[in-house]
Amino acid sequence: MSLFKNDRWRKYSENYLFSPNAYMRPYYCFYLLRRWNEEHPKEEQINELSVIYMKEFSLPDYKTAPIQREVLCHCKP
Repeated sequence: MSLFKNDRWRKYSENYLFSPNAYMRPYYCFYLLRRWNEEHPKEEQINELSVIYMKEFSLPDYKTAPIQREVLCHCKP
């Protein structure tokens, strides 16, 4: 199973993280929210969504810094 539907979605997700592309974050957030609600029954639908990025830095000597939770976007219709 692939993480992304195709290479375009992979590239979109990669670009989604960059600050100059922050303008596109709400569009993706609302898209995900809409898709979820279209594919789930009424009792499982959601009213809001947060897109969260878990950031981990690699350090020298095969060590890692603590993982940071970063909210990229929060959408609520």
